[in-house]
Amino acid sequence: MRSARRLLRAEVEENMKRISAWAFVVASVWAGVGGCAAGAPEPGQEEAAQRGAAISQPAGVRHGIWVYSVYSAAGGALLDTDPNGSQLAAFLGAHDINEVYLSVANNAFGSLPDRARVRAFVAGLRGVPGVRVEALIGQPTVGEYPIKKDHMLARINQIAAYNVEASSAAERFDGIHLDLEPWVGRMQQPALYAEIVGDLVSAFDLAAAEITARPESYNQGMSLAADIGGLFYDRQPSDARQSLLLAAGRLVLMEYEITEAKVVERMDRALDDATADHPVMVSTRLQDFALCTNGAVLGRFDTQWAATAGYGGWATFHYGHYDRGEPRVWTSYCPTEGCCDIP
Repeated sequence: MRSARRLLRAEVEENMKRISAWAFVVASVWAGVGGCAAGAPEPGQEEAAQRGAAISQPAGVRHGIWVYSVYSAAGGALLDTDPNGSQLAAFLGAHDINEVYLSVANNAFGSLPDRARVRAFVAGLRGVPGVRVEALIGQPTVGEYPIKKDHMLARINQIAAYNVEASSAAERFDGIHLDLEPWVGRMQQPALYAEIVGDLVSAFDLAAAEITARPESYNQGMSLAADIGGLFYDRQPSDARQSLLLAAGRLVLMEYEITEAKVVERMDRALDDATADHPVMVSTRLQDFALCTNGAVLGRFDTQWAATAGYGGWATFHYGHYDRGEPRVWTSYCPTEGCCDIP
């Protein structure tokens, strides 16, 4: 089965080569206008895959974590309580986490002093050897469909401007991490699945175009990744899954509220579509594996798939749970100090 899927994927990639000239033209248009031209047709799924293939991906197995509550105009967020990121950096180093999906509010970039605070925080995290920091970009409201691509592009351009202003590479974001989730609230409407896939592929393509058309705005090797619901991805036909993966470059499958055995079953199928250039990661939540077992579950993922081509690693949701920022979660699932430590 896996060999058959890889043959199908090779056929898709061969088609990508045939339209490379068109993809170059589209990229050139983006470079000239700096965004999506009004009235211009959205690129098709094959062009999206070509674009995604041009985005580099970090090497090796990644261990990621989402980080929220970074900035608040009222104070009390991480930029206030951990201004140089030293506490979070220590957490990353202690738990073998090498990738951070940092959710920074739009208004955190509004003033030079606030941007300086973000730079100090990012530099503190990137001071941990091997750690990458990706800018987490979502939608104004979870589950919006169609995806608000103008909002997404505005946030990507905001990160571009921030990276240009940074005084050193250590202060810059290493990549864009999309969390769009248009399937939320529509899992019981399979008739919409194909349209949702097309909307996601289009959004991934636009994001990739923004990266490839503005290289001066980013570090060399700026990456693109996207979160996707594990169940939604698993329900798609193979060609739709491949289109999503090729366009995004790397997918993080959010496998929440299910057993470890079910996660493994779905991840095995997802790996049929993945390669080293287009990997798939698996993510779980602390509270889905009670009684101090989450760390062991994540460790078993690495043991099972580390040697599998296309396995990108794991991610865990989210830092606020682990640092006791949400006591309800901590006391329910981590009753003793160190119980929920990540391997």
